[in-house]
Amino acid sequence: MPFTVAWAPNEAPALQVTVQTLLPLMRDCNGGKLAGKKIMESGFPEMTFFSKPLGKGQTLQAGKLYFLEQGRMEFTTAVMFNLTVAKSGEIQECTAEKVVYRSR
Repeated sequence: MPFTVAWAPNEAPALQVTVQTLLPLMRDCNGGKLAGKKIMESGFPEMTFFSKPLGKGQTLQAGKLYFLEQGRMEFTTAVMFNLTVAKSGEIQECTAEKVVYRSR
């Protein structure tokens, strides 16, 4: 997938969700509404993230949520989430990038 802004490692887990779950979460992430919350309290579905250390106890977490749109053709809307998480487990920064591509 051609994510251009978000860190999108191949190891990042992907989880299929509904559009009603994904779009508000993306809006909250990019709008700064998740800062100060723990991942489990932020509205993410139960999932794991791929993590890399940043220093000073911080980690960068990456995970992908997606949904399928079916009509004459099938399209996937995928959002890669990057969360900078403090040692305390609180989200300090969240970035979400959306891509849409033809699945079949």
